[in-house]
Amino acid sequence: MDREDVLSFLRFLSEATIEEIKKSKAIVQESLADVDPEGNVAADLKFLLRKCDEELLARAEYYKLKSQQRG
Repeated sequence: MDREDVLSFLRFLSEATIEEIKKSKAIVQESLADVDPEGNVAADLKFLLRKCDEELLARAEYYKLKSQQRG
């Protein structure tokens, strides 16, 4: 993956809904099963999975804090 690919994916994550991120994560996980686990493509896919997980976790924390502030 080049720099532009990474930036595009990060932009997608910042703009996507939670459902869109989960769907994208599922597609990446399926793709991971089809590549050499030690290759560069697998490393790129694992990077994308980590970024999806980080975004989902960040949003969960945000919504948790937001709901605590209301209560």
